[in-house]
Amino acid sequence: MKKLLLILLYVPIIALSQNSNLPEDVKKYISEINEKMNNVDNPLIATYLGSEIGDYFYFIFEGKDGEVFDFGNGNNDYGSIPFGENDLEISSDLIGKKFTIYWKFSPSYFYCCEGRMNEYIADLPSITNIDYYKK
Repeated sequence: MKKLLLILLYVPIIALSQNSNLPEDVKKYISEINEKMNNVDNPLIATYLGSEIGDYFYFIFEGKDGEVFDFGNGNNDYGSIPFGENDLEISSDLIGKKFTIYWKFSPSYFYCCEGRMNEYIADLPSITNIDYYKK
């Protein structure tokens, strides 16, 4: 029981200190991603635009108002839907289909930033459940 209490007390402190010790460009990158998700519906109804690996991994959807959402940095759960890393390149049948996306801010590993591409961890928008949209 003491070990569990110790873990519960120190894990949040470690996570907080990780974000406060991040380089400024990484903090800015995280902030830009997270600010874009403020006031976004949950669930989000969006059309899949595809995925690809470039300088980063991109996993892109378009909302009903034309706003683009990239869950490429998230700790995503695709369920049984066969998304791939290069759906744009292979012209996946999933591209253009609508999905119902449940999401939350979740600890996620990601690479940043130009020149370094070091791995970091932060709470980023992540898909917790996704399914084909049913009218």
